[in-house]
Amino acid sequence: MDNQSSAAVEDGGRVFFRDVKPYAIVDRLDQLRGPAGGTVELSHSVLWAPGGGLVDLEFLIHFMQLRDRRGLAPGLGDALGQLVEAGSLTASLQEHHDFLTRLLVSSRLLSPDMSVPAAAAMAALARACGCDSGEALVQRLWAARIAIAQSWQAVFDERLEIDDA
Repeated sequence: MDNQSSAAVEDGGRVFFRDVKPYAIVDRLDQLRGPAGGTVELSHSVLWAPGGGLVDLEFLIHFMQLRDRRGLAPGLGDALGQLVEAGSLTASLQEHHDFLTRLLVSSRLLSPDMSVPAAAAMAALARACGCDSGEALVQRLWAARIAIAQSWQAVFDERLEIDDA
């Protein structure tokens, strides 16, 4: 942390990302550069299983924003809505995004270790996510993951690995 950031912390002020991690903004996408060598590994898991989750949907939204230069709203839900309006992504993804976001937030409260919760917590989790039962919650999770994987396939021509259940 630089002297200015240290002073802000000591004075009770806020420290911003830009204060501790410098970044540059490019004018064109072709100016972006990755690491010169090695492997970059990005996590593709969220909630109870790999693939087809919120991380993949967020990546898909950001990719479409950059590719199509649309949906450039600061909120992810708003950006997704604009991409749906523009025909870049399917309308069902808005509902899946909202559901997965509620599931993630509620899971942090009702199952902090992100394991399948006990019966009472599962019932509360289902209600928080607009489902009648734990079974309905799991079915809705699978429907969201499958829809996200299908959109991933349509955009990237690459199969997103999800468990077959």
